[in-house]
Amino acid sequence: MDEKRIRNAKSNCITLFAVLVLWVLSILWDVVVLGATEPHLVGCFIYPLSTGAIYAAIYLPLRWRFILDLPQPHRSLGLIGGFGLILLLIIAIIVGLIKQLS
Repeated sequence: MDEKRIRNAKSNCITLFAVLVLWVLSILWDVVVLGATEPHLVGCFIYPLSTGAIYAAIYLPLRWRFILDLPQPHRSLGLIGGFGLILLLIIAIIVGLIKQLS
């Protein structure tokens, strides 16, 4: 693998994980500190979440080989961050659909 692709894959894996952590912290802030009965996964924050999740859904299959060849810490961050963002988006869509149907 060339060094530039490895550096890019490492930084993308760290970014995916950081975005996931920020989203989870913002949801916890809503629920615990602000006392919201439902987190802001649905509503005006769905666009940034969907952007991150769509990026993860595109990035993971395209760079799968590079991610698997990374050192364990970077590989774990990328996989947890990427799949976590995709999972949050799926949950947001399901919650949104349930809200619309009820």
